[in-house]
Amino acid sequence: MNAEEKILESALKIFVTKGFTASTGEITQNAGVSTGLLFHYFPTKNDLIITLYERCLLENFRAWLNTFLNFDKTDLREFKKLVRIGWEKSVNWGLENWNKFQYIQLFDGSLIAGQFTFNQHEEIKKLYQAFQNVSQYASEHHYLKEIPSPFRIEISRSVIATTTSFLHKYPEHQQDKYFMERSWEIYLTAVGG
Repeated sequence: MNAEEKILESALKIFVTKGFTASTGEITQNAGVSTGLLFHYFPTKNDLIITLYERCLLENFRAWLNTFLNFDKTDLREFKKLVRIGWEKSVNWGLENWNKFQYIQLFDGSLIAGQFTFNQHEEIKKLYQAFQNVSQYASEHHYLKEIPSPFRIEISRSVIATTTSFLHKYPEHQQDKYFMERSWEIYLTAVGG
């Protein structure tokens, strides 16, 4: 693992534990690198925070939104299946990557979140745009509620985050098919038509 990766891994651990008030000194000490090296890769603490967010969000979006990249617009029935697959992948990603999931929640609830847009990172932008295009098409065909796509993605992320947090806290429900089906229905009601 190179120094930049050590810094990011350490920052993830420290920020999830202590929040963004944690010092860069704590991060570098945990990573076993100098503070100067941290600032070589990340000129400011906010740069480190945002870069780590981009990486975590990109992993999550890859799990969730990749399903929409090759959507065949001629088959709206397929859309519901894709949405279900994306929902399951995103929830599972959060459970399997709990610290990264927590970091995304920490960042999204912070004042720093205002400094980030999906357009800042090319792959995140591409995945987000694919979701917007598919949901706009589905909305125009009355398969989804007619709400702005950015609002739809925020609702989606919120319901997915709530489901993931609940399943982490109560893991016995992860194998409960009835519960998972009700959770899916709640999600679909929130974004569906």
